[in-house]
Amino acid sequence: MTVRAFDIAHVSTVTLVALIPLLAFSGSDPAMALLCTLGAAVGAAIACFVCRWWPGLSARWWRLWFGAWLFNPVVILALLYVMSQSACLVGDERGWQCMGLALVVLASPLTLIGPTVAVIANAMARPVETASG
Repeated sequence: MTVRAFDIAHVSTVTLVALIPLLAFSGSDPAMALLCTLGAAVGAAIACFVCRWWPGLSARWWRLWFGAWLFNPVVILALLYVMSQSACLVGDERGWQCMGLALVVLASPLTLIGPTVAVIANAMARPVETASG
């Protein structure tokens, strides 16, 4: 199996996107930030592996982007956590017990950066098709 631009761009972008805020907010425990960053990188690698199977690296950009985002186990866990906090989500419950949900919702746009960079890198690395005739 060859390593392609999609895989390198996805894993390295997710690693940077996770590491920088985690180090900024970790305070006195950078080991926890590094461990969480490793989890994010492994999640991105799993998403890359699944994207090779479906939809395939030659798929249309939106399918590849959606697959790279949705097949990341970190995203799946975040979505499950949001669904488990439905009382906080709809406003039936308020207070400090809803702080985890607020943090997940605030951090969720960061999960869109890795697949976007990976799809762009994949499009740039793809050979140009020439019309014969």
